[in-house]
Amino acid sequence: MNKLFTLIISVLVLASCNQNKAVIEANIEGAAEKEFVIKKLNINKQEIVDTIKTDASGYFKFKADVVKGNPDFFYIYSGDKKLASIILNGGEKVKLKLDTLGNNLSVEGYEEAVKLAETEKTFTNAVKKFDSLAVVFANAKAAGDTAAERSANLKLGSLYVKYKQAAIKYLYQNPKSITNVYLLYQKFPGELPVFGSNMDGLLFKRVYDSLSVVYPESKYLPLLKSESENRQKYNEMAFKMMDATETSFPDIQLPDINGKVRSLTDLKGKVILLSFWTVSDIKQKMYNKELIETYEKYSAKGFEIFQVSVDNDKTEWGKTVMTQKLPWISLCDGMGVESPAVITYNITKVPTTFLIDKNGNIVAKDIFGSALDSKVASLL
Repeated sequence: MNKLFTLIISVLVLASCNQNKAVIEANIEGAAEKEFVIKKLNINKQEIVDTIKTDASGYFKFKADVVKGNPDFFYIYSGDKKLASIILNGGEKVKLKLDTLGNNLSVEGYEEAVKLAETEKTFTNAVKKFDSLAVVFANAKAAGDTAAERSANLKLGSLYVKYKQAAIKYLYQNPKSITNVYLLYQKFPGELPVFGSNMDGLLFKRVYDSLSVVYPESKYLPLLKSESENRQKYNEMAFKMMDATETSFPDIQLPDINGKVRSLTDLKGKVILLSFWTVSDIKQKMYNKELIETYEKYSAKGFEIFQVSVDNDKTEWGKTVMTQKLPWISLCDGMGVESPAVITYNITKVPTTFLIDKNGNIVAKDIFGSALDSKVASLL
């Protein structure tokens, strides 16, 4: 009886140990009897956990200590070059096939590891396109080719926004995936974060809320929570600033329809309507026609409109401004919701307007039609 009990305990202990081990099996083409370094992510830095050597066929097997239910990020390096990123969880096995340059990577086994490989490949391709466009932009700028410079800049902005939109879609479609941690901290060349806006704090909170249910002991949860809270605090401060009528308005500097950079603070001393809008909404185009009447009525008396487009397509925006013959200051940088102006004024919907008096105080928000007309008249 005692022997049976001891055997059962031994089996349970062995099973528990296996649950806290993860296995990597790799076949690296052209890497016979070659050394590779295994690193592990520790919050925000990578640490070496082991050095392994392939056999004559380029194969190696590595067992990692990973607590089941608390997946972690591992990396395979050849010298200073990272060949592969892997997510491991206790009790799971991952099989890799690749070459010594990290190309032709295929991943089988643990579902999260497969997802990470796919998301990393997508981001790597986006970075390559970004680098190519950045070279075109730099060359055009050096040559003084303004048209080519603008075109490259628009393409860079478009690439960035489209990638971010796809990443957000992934976050929503895979709410319980630990790969979302990887997505949230991606950066384009030049240390440009994909999720660098303070408004992205809601996404950090969403990921934190989802992962805290699936992986309550994950060491990444405190980091996500802190990031979410810090950005939320910033947004609250911004809202307070917008609601405080005694606060002077923050400056905005953006290119107008002719490419000239215009500054909002240059209009101080006038009554200003700061307007955020989009050309994609026919109702907002109709609103512009109504606004022209107010502008023509008061512009000679010291009223100015500083209208910021939140569109990514600057060409379509330019056509609309010209077609509608908008008489005020029209601006657009093609960065959409990532525009510094949108972030500064914490714009979450359009149209959004701020009315600024002669002393530089924001005295009203989102007033339209006859209410706007009356308020402008009183301020003048």
